[in-house]
Formats: sequence, C-alpha cells, structure tokens
Amino acid sequence: MRVAVASIVGVLGLGLSSPASSQGFSSIEAINRCDAYVESAIKPDVSEAFKERYKITCYFGLIDPLIHEDHEGVCLRTSRAFPGRAGELAELMCRGAYQSYLEEAGTAQ
Repeated sequence: MRVAVASIVGVLGLGLSSPASSQGFSSIEAINRCDAYVESAIKPDVSEAFKERYKITCYFGLIDPLIHEDHEGVCLRTSRAFPGRAGELAELMCRGAYQSYLEEAGTAQ
C-alpha cells in the first residue's frame, strides 16, 4: 500500500513543500490514517487488491487542501472516481478516516 501510494504521489508530482498540500494532511500521515482505517473497517478476509483502491481514494481525500474545512465535500468529490455502491464505500472510508482524526484530536485536547 505505502509503495503504491508513494509511487502515485511521485508520478503526479505532489510534494510536501507545495503550499496547497500543506493545508491537508502530510502524505505520510494520510497514508497511515487511510491504511489503518480501511484495514479496521473492511473484513480481514477481503482481498488486499479490493482494499487498495479505497486506501488510495481515502489518501487523495486527506491530502486535499480543503479537508479540514469541508471533509464531507472533499470525501464526496474524491469518491466519485467509483460508480454506485463502490463510490459510497469510498466516501465512507474517507469520512471514517477523517472522523478518527477528529476523535483523536478531541481526546488529545
């Protein structure tokens, strides 16, 4: 998972130094959050290939510069890469990963 996402990030030229990405999660934090959330939310017997696409969609949601301002809108927009039920599941994975961040941030305060 980490290698696949890192490759996509490299190919697209997204970097941590760009001003737009500094508003979303860092690449590493987004990868870790999405990986952890998808693994916990989808049954362990489901294939890695199936989970991978949702991890990647979640990742692109969490690095979006608007994620902290409108996480529901961002997750909806990134989930449109998939039609029908797959899109709904992608949106849930993104929103769930962000919600877990909010819960952690609330606990830390």
